[in-house]
Amino acid sequence: MAYIGKEPTIGNFQKCDAITVVNGQAAYTLQVSSVNVSPESANHMLVSLNGILQAPTTSFTVSGSTLTFASNLATGDVIDFVMLLGNVLDLGVPSDGTVTSAKITYPLTTFSSTGIDDNATSTAITIDSSEVVRLPVGVLRLQNSTTGTADTDGLLIEASGNDVYINNKENADMYFRTNNTDRMRITSAGHVIAPNLNTTGSTNNRYPLYWAHTGTTGSIEPYTGSIRAMKTDINNMSSVNWIHSLTPRSFKFRDYETDEDGNRTYLETTNNLPNTEYGLIAEEVNQVNGSDYILDKQTDEDGNENVKGVLYHNLVPVLLKAVQEQKTKIEELEARITTLENA
Repeated sequence: MAYIGKEPTIGNFQKCDAITVVNGQAAYTLQVSSVNVSPESANHMLVSLNGILQAPTTSFTVSGSTLTFASNLATGDVIDFVMLLGNVLDLGVPSDGTVTSAKITYPLTTFSSTGIDDNATSTAITIDSSEVVRLPVGVLRLQNSTTGTADTDGLLIEASGNDVYINNKENADMYFRTNNTDRMRITSAGHVIAPNLNTTGSTNNRYPLYWAHTGTTGSIEPYTGSIRAMKTDINNMSSVNWIHSLTPRSFKFRDYETDEDGNRTYLETTNNLPNTEYGLIAEEVNQVNGSDYILDKQTDEDGNENVKGVLYHNLVPVLLKAVQEQKTKIEELEARITTLENA
């Protein structure tokens, strides 16, 4: 702000409490509102005695909160006032609401610890000297102009007891990234998309994942539930003669690219998985009557059924049944041969 003339001096001006002269005494205690005060130096004071300003250091000195005149005062002397100028470069304590962000230099000075209050009875955020940020209430809400600012908006990270909740309150997807690349996504409908899940580890270390459920809840596990208590409508399998119509193939997996919706575009290259694999072609399996049990099929929004893949883990009980059927036939043939040989 501009001034006409000399700019006013800035300081921490205080007028000391009235001092009563004691006959034959030179030293007096300085107080403001009955509290001892210590001036910067004698040069930072204005002292009036009997209507005359006193010269600092020659007419008086100061040590701590003690003002000492050059000679003892006598009855009838009057100390008119004592003004403390403070540090003339000191702004003192700013009034509430007077410091704006434009007056602060960033980054802020390093500190040992600090707290940010939310005008409540306790500190909302603390940052210690190790740069650890703590939220005593255990709730972090991330919002922007798109999400809105209501309690039902944005992303909520909450610690409740020993449990932690991550809650996207928007009708939108959640993305998980490493190296600035999408690795997993949970859609607003709750579908989990992990495009690179099948490329982790070597061929020998790949395990199918199963949905082990109880009612409408469950978890992804590397095994299927096998205990009787989990099952109902238990019956013997019917014939699996259709398995003999399947055609095992050797092949290599193509490389692919994945779009933001999890859809793959397959390429002509096989750089990522160059090893020869063995298995079935889902479209060929779909042509075999009775093979639905080992196929992964999905119906799109238009009602069209699409084959997504082969459920190889479902082949295990089918193969077991086929082996048993073959064993029965072999035993029957062996019995006939024995009968013919003994005829």
